[in-house]
Amino acid sequence: MEEALYQENGGRIIKHNPPAAALSSEEMDAIYALPFARAPHPRYAGKRIPAWEQIHKSITSHRACYGGCNFCAIATHQGRHIQSRSEASITLEASKIDGVISDLGGPTANMYKSYCKLGFPASCKRRSCIFPSICPNLKSDHDAQLKLLDRVSRLPNVKHVFIASGIRHDMALGHKRYISAIATKYTGGRLKLAPEHSADSVLKLMGKPSIKSFEAFSKEYFEEVRKAGIKRQIIPYIIIGHPGTTIADAIALKNWLRENHIRVEQVQEFTPTPMTISTCMYYTGRDFDSGLPIHIPSPSEIRNKKN
Repeated sequence: MEEALYQENGGRIIKHNPPAAALSSEEMDAIYALPFARAPHPRYAGKRIPAWEQIHKSITSHRACYGGCNFCAIATHQGRHIQSRSEASITLEASKIDGVISDLGGPTANMYKSYCKLGFPASCKRRSCIFPSICPNLKSDHDAQLKLLDRVSRLPNVKHVFIASGIRHDMALGHKRYISAIATKYTGGRLKLAPEHSADSVLKLMGKPSIKSFEAFSKEYFEEVRKAGIKRQIIPYIIIGHPGTTIADAIALKNWLRENHIRVEQVQEFTPTPMTISTCMYYTGRDFDSGLPIHIPSPSEIRNKKN
C-alpha cells in the first residue's frame, strides 16, 4: 500500500499524498457525461484565447501514460494505468461537434485501450513499459483506436477527425495498417512525433528509444504517403539542454536535422520539472541509473546552441 511522502522545504513540511486510484472506463464515461459548457470561463468574454482556439474541437479519449520519459511528469499526476473512455462515450461527445475534430487522443494517442496483463504489479521494477524495449506484458490495441476513429469519422456532423496530440512511433512500428491510416486519413497534413534528440547517449538519459526507431517509422509513413499520392509532413519535437547533453551532441543534432532536411518548429529548452528523474539529474549532475557524473549544460551553452 502506498503511503504519503513528507519533505522538508524552507522550514516547513510538504505532504505528497499517494496518487488516486485509476478510474474505470465507466467512471471516465460518467465524468465526460457531465454537462460541460465546452467554452472558456465567462471572464474571458470578448477576448481572443489562442489556446482555446487550438483545443475547442478536440476530444480526450484517455488519460495517463506508461512511457516513463525521464523529463515528463504526466505519470506523476495522471498515473501509468491507461484510463480509456468507451467508444460510445466518445462518439456521443463527437456527435455534438460540427465540422472538423482537431484532435482525438490523450497524452499519447495510440495508448488508447492498452493495459498491462499483470495489472501493473507492485513488484514490477520497470519505470517504463516501452523503454528500453516494449514489455511483453503490455497489451496495446491499435485496432481499437482505428475502430474508434472510423466510427467517429462516419458521423454525419463530422467532416474530418485528426490526431494532433502525437503518437509513440516506437509502439506503432510493425502495425502497417495503423501507420497507413494515420498517414492517409487521420493526419491533418502534419504529424507530431517526439524523437526529442538524435544522439543515442542523450536519448538514453531521457528514457527515449534510439533515433533509429523514429527513422524507421518515418520511412514507413512516407512510403504510405507516396503510395497514396498525397503530401504530408512529420513535425518532430526536440529538447535542447537536457542533462548529459554536450556541445558535440548539439552539433550532431544540428547535422542530423540538416541531413534529413528537417525544419524544426517544436523546440523546447529543458526546464526542471518537479518529481521527474531528469530534474534529479540536473540538480545532482549525475546519471540517475549509474550514479556517474554527467555534463550539465550551462545557460551560456544553451544560448550558443540556439545561435
